[in-house]
Parts: sequence; C-alpha cells; structure tokens
Amino acid sequence: MDFFEAISFSTNLEREQYVSVLQLIEMVKHRNGVGIEKAVEFLEIARVAELCLYSCQRTFEKDFDYQSIGVNQELGRDIYGIACFEDIIRSDRSYQSRYEDELNKLNKQYFKRLDLLSLELIVKNTDIVTCGDRLVLQRMYSNIIQSNNDTFLALPQQARNAILEFLEPKTQNNDYVKSITQQLADEKKKVVRLIAEKEQAQSTGSFSMGTPTVAHGEDKTYEQVVEALTAANAEIKQHKQTINKLSDQIDKSTKDKLLPYNSQMSVAKMLYAILTEHNYDLSATKGKANSLIEKASQVHGTSVARNFIAKWIELANQAKSDSTK
Repeated sequence: MDFFEAISFSTNLEREQYVSVLQLIEMVKHRNGVGIEKAVEFLEIARVAELCLYSCQRTFEKDFDYQSIGVNQELGRDIYGIACFEDIIRSDRSYQSRYEDELNKLNKQYFKRLDLLSLELIVKNTDIVTCGDRLVLQRMYSNIIQSNNDTFLALPQQARNAILEFLEPKTQNNDYVKSITQQLADEKKKVVRLIAEKEQAQSTGSFSMGTPTVAHGEDKTYEQVVEALTAANAEIKQHKQTINKLSDQIDKSTKDKLLPYNSQMSVAKMLYAILTEHNYDLSATKGKANSLIEKASQVHGTSVARNFIAKWIELANQAKSDSTK
C-alpha cells in the first residue's frame, strides 16, 4: 500500500466509524420495506434519539474531523418533520427546498457505529453491521476484537454474532446440501420409474379389447387407462418441477462466497513473502510487479486482471503493515 493509498484507507476507516441519521433512516426503510412514517416510528421505539450525535468538519490536517455535539433533544421531531414534508410536497412543490434543507441537516448529523451496534433493534432491523466499505469494516471489527476485547464483549449478543458472521461467513452446511442432493436423486428416480410404467402400459395394454391387464390382475377399461396415464403425466410434470427447485437450492447452497477476512490476510501474508523473496517491488499496486504477474499469468494459462492483482498487492502490503505493528 503506497503513501496515498494508506491515507485513503485511513480516511475511509475513520468515516465508516460513523453513520448519518439520514443513512440510518434509509437502512430501516430498505431492510423492512417500509415508508418514512414507519421508519420514524421504528427509530422512536429503538430510542436512537438518546444517543450522542457528532458533526463532521473538513480540516487541513485530515479530510474528516468528527466532533461530539451531544444528544439532540429535538432529533425525534426533526426526523418526524421530514415525514410530514414528504406528505406536504406531494401537493405543494413550494416546500421542496425546505424539505431538502431538512434532509441535508440530518445527513450532517452522525451516530457512532458502535453506539448503534449497542441497540439490538437496530442490529436486527438494519444492515448496520455490513453497510459500508467491506474491507474497511472487516479491518475495523477485527481490530476491535483483537485489541480491545471489552468493547466487543460489551455489545449485545446479536451484534457480536452478526459481526463474527460478517468476518467469518459460515460455510454451507454439508448435511443440508447432501440432503437436497439425495432428494434430487430420489425425484429423478421417481420420474424414470413413472415414465417406464407409462411406456409399459402403453405397449402391453390391449386397447383393441378395451381391457388391458394391470400388475395386480384387475382389468381396467380404456377410459380408466387413459385417466391413469394422464395422472402419471401430471405426476411426472410435478416431479420435474420439484427437480428444478431442488437444483436451484443446490446451486445457491454451493455458490462461491467471498474469502473471509482472516483467510484473506493469511493468503496476503504468503503472497507478500513469495513476491518479496523474488524481488518484486510492491510499492505500487499497478506498477511493474502488477505487469509482471499479469504477463506470467497469461503465459501459464491462468490469466488474471490487473485490478484483481492490484487488490491482492494492496492486501499483501496491508498484511505486512499489520504484522509489524
């Protein structure tokens, strides 16, 4: 990670520690499929108005500087106000400018992400754990767990579980996949058996006499055989639909997922060691090292894109930096 990338990462890390009031409202709306009125009611029940708020100023020293402004006693009213404005501007557009000012006001007031994570209703009904720069959030949560365990343990169980799942997504349950696979195999066998029985009935039945003989010796009329064959066709169709659904479930269950953060860092450390040992210059993510790796991947028939290589060079440098702290 070069100097400017390090600054950028640090800036993003600081920014992701805060969530604006407006962002939180949008999270509630999106996660629960509700309008602004219901979102406002939910935030009131969750008691977010009791949390400390922060303002953000740009400074010469750094891009963002968050300062505590305390609890805003009028926050509930301000949030409710934009719900009212949404109703008003539907019939009177002259309030549009005032409405946008109120939105901008809420977008400049921030909660600390950790404060929001302390509220179980917020964790349960929003994407507060995962909403943001994935790589930055993974590093932030990992640092909290590794360097300040008390902070992590102070969070409610639901928040801790959500963070751990985000850092190390649970691998697909092999028993579940096996179960679905077995069901799929059983359904296919049923279809094969039904088709065979139908073809046998059609080939051995004495339709000219109208009394084909069935396995248990009972004679059936032509109409009864046709009815049975129609039912068999319907059952075959139903089983084929079940097969399609089960196949979809297997596809979803075995779909590739992002490599967990800790695993990413382990791979990144290995890459750093290998590339440094072979005198690759990793100071720039898209420099000479990137070009050499890209060319080598093409030569060996394992082509990878420059952006992909750049990402892993960045992770390799980050892994090295974390290891020397």
